[in-house]
Amino acid sequence: MPPLKRVLASWFCALKGIDTVGGGNHCERSRPERMRRLQEILVDSTSLLLGLVFSAIGAAFFVYGRKQKRPVPLLCGVALMVYPYFISSNGWLVGIGVGLIAIPYFVRT
Repeated sequence: MPPLKRVLASWFCALKGIDTVGGGNHCERSRPERMRRLQEILVDSTSLLLGLVFSAIGAAFFVYGRKQKRPVPLLCGVALMVYPYFISSNGWLVGIGVGLIAIPYFVRT
């Protein structure tokens, strides 16, 4: 490997926090480190997808509540659109979302 390419590769590995392996030819992560990184990516994508789903449902509740002039679906819609920004746990995200979706069904005005 040319010297400049080796230096750039080692800088790239250092920026990512990975040790160089094999005389600086390439970066490798240990298996537990790779699994931990994969789990972080999956958790982030899961919470992102759940937030998108509950926000879309919240937008529908908001539009319905505004057109029908019903405050309960309107407020639940706003809450469904906003709460995913503040909750990081997927379990709580689903639990609160299902609870907010059920409120307009049980509270009729």
